Amino acid sequence: MGQCHALAGPADVLKGLGEWVDGSGFPEGLKRRYIPLGTRIIAGADLLDDLMEMESRPEALLESLEALAGTRLDPRVVNLLGHYVVIRRESHSIKEVGLYQIQPGMKTGAGIFTATGTKLLAAGTTLTQDIINMIMRYNREYPLEETVFIRAD
Repeated sequence: MGQCHALAGPADVLKGLGEWVDGSGFPEGLKRRYIPLGTRIIAGADLLDDLMEMESRPEALLESLEALAGTRLDPRVVNLLGHYVVIRRESHSIKEVGLYQIQPGMKTGAGIFTATGTKLLAAGTTLTQDIINMIMRYNREYPLEETVFIRAD
């Protein structure tokens, strides 16, 4: 059987759609950085599309995505998809605020992740001054997103 070398790259991206970032997927059981970035993005977008058919509330979508961060989906992709959900779904219960505008008593509307995908806080965490101080210390060494999502309820 002949091969079309021009389609080798796209074929690799599509072949890995069953891979999970924790290595428990198929066909090869690849982990994080060994899964092509395009594959991780398409897998996340595909899963978000499926979730959107089942749930229309942005809060539920964010919780469902966050639950898959680090196992099935790349946490960095989950973070970007979270931004998409909040911006495109026009949530009235979740708002975007600057990192330096967070205050004690606010509740996270989505998880807070580092640029490398490390999860610092889960959605629904009530911010205390100690937690805010931890976020700011972490941000000095490992910069975070400039904005975070806060529940506006």
